[in-house]
Amino acid sequence: MGLYGFKAKTNKGKIKSGTIEAANEQYALDTLAQNQLTPLELEEIDEHDVVLLQNVRISPRQKIIFYEQLATLLNSAIAIPAALKIIAQQTPQKKFASLILRLEQDTSLNKTFHQAISQFPNQFSKIERALIKAGETSGRLDIILNQIAKDLERDNEIKSKFKAALLYPSFILMIFIIIGFIFLWFIIPTLAEVFSQSKTSLPITTKLLLSLSNTVHQNPSLPILLIIILITIIYSTSKIKSLSKIKDQIKVYTPIFGALYRRIYIARFSRGLASLIAAGLSLSDSLNLISQTIGNSIYGKEILNMATQVESGTNLTNTIEQSPLFNKVAVQMIKIGETSGQLEKMLNKVADFFEKDAQAATRTLTSLIEPILILIIGIIIGIFAVSVIIPIYSGLYNSI
Repeated sequence: MGLYGFKAKTNKGKIKSGTIEAANEQYALDTLAQNQLTPLELEEIDEHDVVLLQNVRISPRQKIIFYEQLATLLNSAIAIPAALKIIAQQTPQKKFASLILRLEQDTSLNKTFHQAISQFPNQFSKIERALIKAGETSGRLDIILNQIAKDLERDNEIKSKFKAALLYPSFILMIFIIIGFIFLWFIIPTLAEVFSQSKTSLPITTKLLLSLSNTVHQNPSLPILLIIILITIIYSTSKIKSLSKIKDQIKVYTPIFGALYRRIYIARFSRGLASLIAAGLSLSDSLNLISQTIGNSIYGKEILNMATQVESGTNLTNTIEQSPLFNKVAVQMIKIGETSGQLEKMLNKVADFFEKDAQAATRTLTSLIEPILILIIGIIIGIFAVSVIIPIYSGLYNSI
């Protein structure tokens, strides 16, 4: 059985569209005729196409632009299918353009935009889908899309600044590792011959360097193998649930990075909750959605527990006060918002405050990492230098 999308005319001249299941195109036409519908368009929907498009990767920036463009076109009274077709024609990324055209096809066949994007859970998060559904129900889809774009942009800005802060130290560390490998591969073997001829007693650091150099020469593929193992471990932390949980715990509880990540998660929680409440979702439903999309299993479990307590009649302030993961400032601001009946407004203020705080913490972290990294590299270079210079001078002294 295949799935066919159709657009047809009724006996009264009205246009009707939808989908029908049929063994082939002729059976689909017969089904339309039996229902007294005159076919205008009939097209087989390729379900395999949906599976392929579910693997399309969309960058945060591409999605922000997509939502902004769609909001602008809808605000100009252009229908969703026509708006999607225009955006697809202007999208330079071919795979993303194909996905948008698929959305255009589905919405043309009488599916809602929410139903169309629900086929692509990897590209559109649960919060986005819930907000879009609420926007369609309330007739405020263009406003909701603009809000989603703004929230994504804020979140992406924090992530970008955090990555940028770590880029310079990572680059320096990589260069240092390459130089260290060159030193072990080319320089240490030459010095080893000099040391063996001098017959001087070598310091333990020199012996370790010689041993390490011999290991690298005997197993030249070892550095590459270690890099592959490291990349595999990093990749596995996001795929294997137990390792992912350990990574999430490190993010939240590590002394230096933990404080920064907690700010980011509090900002994300507050912004998401404010958007969902503004869209008309209940507090418990909003908390359930955020628990699944916060991006950290530790916070997810805590927020899910809050949702359960809220469903049983406890207010948000009492549940959040019991959590060690939420800053006292955030708790106090949320309490004021809930007491005054302006929870949505106060949640946005909490998000603004912690986003700025996270950016300031990122700058501080950068200024701390650089001198620490320079100090560590200086110590290692000092050990290398001493390990080489002491045996050379000892050899010269013994030869006099």
